[in-house]
Parts: sequence; structure tokens; C-alpha cells
Amino acid sequence: MVKAGKYAKRKLKKYLKSGEPMPAKNQFKRTKDELLAELRRVARKTRRPTVTIREFKQHSRHSLSCYKRRFGTWNRALAAAGLRTGLVTRRNPIDPAEELCRIATHYVKRKGKKENITTGRPLHFGRKLGFRGILYEPQSEHAVIHLFGTVSEKMGYRIEKIRHAYPDCIALRKVPGGRGAWERVRVEFELRSSNFRLHKHDPAYCDAIICWEHDWEDSPLEVIELKRVVEALTAER
Repeated sequence: MVKAGKYAKRKLKKYLKSGEPMPAKNQFKRTKDELLAELRRVARKTRRPTVTIREFKQHSRHSLSCYKRRFGTWNRALAAAGLRTGLVTRRNPIDPAEELCRIATHYVKRKGKKENITTGRPLHFGRKLGFRGILYEPQSEHAVIHLFGTVSEKMGYRIEKIRHAYPDCIALRKVPGGRGAWERVRVEFELRSSNFRLHKHDPAYCDAIICWEHDWEDSPLEVIELKRVVEALTAER
């Protein structure tokens, strides 16, 4: 049984909802000219002399099976559309200068935004921090963990384990006035303390929240705000 393409499925759904009589089977089919025009459109969008199957699935409105049924192979469909085949041979080389120009154009920096050269998505930075080699304020939980690692010794912590499971960290902490005594604490890292509630963690299995910004006044756990720790350590210099 041949599976219907995306276009045919949309049409079929439309007729089933409206209750109108079904049209002839061939009416759902796209013509070869329409299929080739779609290939050329994807090539123009990606700014490449050829179209890979991955790019086609990402940008096209049609099903890949339509092309395989009509043209037999993907390379035949590309050739019929006047595009380069997927295989690069000596007879059909890709000009390095042309390819470099395409990449530079595709990943050009947007006005007023820093852009990731690998994904094209804008990079977001926090406010300037300038503390122990960290240029910007944390913008994620991972950044909070890294910052804690740089100040944990000054805070009187010794890290035993950082893990993926909840809670994030098992550590030893100096007991105030305990004459060298240590206590084991279970720590959960969050960018903001209120994220602990949003993530629906169970407070019974955690002893403290270490975050960059404390915005949860009714927290049932001890909250350690790294922003204040950094300010205190900076003032000691």
C-alpha cells in the first residue's frame, strides 16, 4: 500500500470534514512541474546549488515519497530540476570560494545582535560581572554551577558529587562554631530560587537551594544567593 503524501493528507482531511464527495484519485497528485518547482524553491532558500534530503524535509511542503515515485531516485529528481546531484565528483565539483561565500552570507551577523556561528541563533549575555574570569552574570543553571565551583571553598563547602539526578549536588559544609565539624548537605542549583517550585522538586529530599538570584520569599529551604556572595568577596579585595 502506497502512503499518501502531506498534500494528499491535507486534502483528504478537508473533504472528510466538509462531507463533500471524494474527487478522483489523480486529482490529489502534483504534476512533475510543480514538484520540480518546489525543489528549485528549496534550493533558492538554502542558497545552495543542490538540495540534500535533510534540507528538503526541513524546508519543503511536499513528501519525499512523491519524488521517489515520480523520478525513481533523488539524484534524478535533482537533475530534472537543473540542480547538482548530491554526489560531488570531479566533473561536478563545488567551488570552494562559492561555498565560503554562501556560508558567510548565511551566518552574517544581524544588526545589533551577536549571532552563533554554528546555529545562526543570537547569543544572549547577562550583565557584566568580571569576577574570577567570569565575564557575565549567569543566564542558566549550568552557569550557576560553574560559579559555585569557583567560590565553594571560600563559602566553606567541599563538593563530593555533582550529578544529573535530583538533587544536583552532595557536598560537605563547615558547621558554624563546630570546631572543625562538617555536615553533609544536599544542594539543588537554580538560576532563580523560584525555579525550584516551578520544577516541582520535593523539599524533603533537599537541604539548600543555591541560586544566582533569590526571588522566593516563602521558600521552605535555606537559600544561598550567589549574587550576594560575589558582592561580598569583591568587597574584600
